[in-house]
Amino acid sequence: MIVLGAGLVMIPDAPLIPIMYFSQVLNGVVLPVILFFMIRLVNDSSVMGEQVNGRFANILTWLTTILLSLLSIMTVVTAVW
Repeated sequence: MIVLGAGLVMIPDAPLIPIMYFSQVLNGVVLPVILFFMIRLVNDSSVMGEQVNGRFANILTWLTTILLSLLSIMTVVTAVW
């Protein structure tokens, strides 16, 4: 991924600002998906043993994930329009 990114910005006359903007929009879209799977993994007792999240941590992480998902949707909508 690093070589691909470095190769992309090395293209002569490549529009670097739109490339950076698109990469941030893509990061915002992928972040809620990654957070969803991380929360599921942290709450799996067969993986985490006794170190699973408690009730307060789960409420906080789900609220954060929902908020970031809404912000991600807003970012995509503003990027398209």
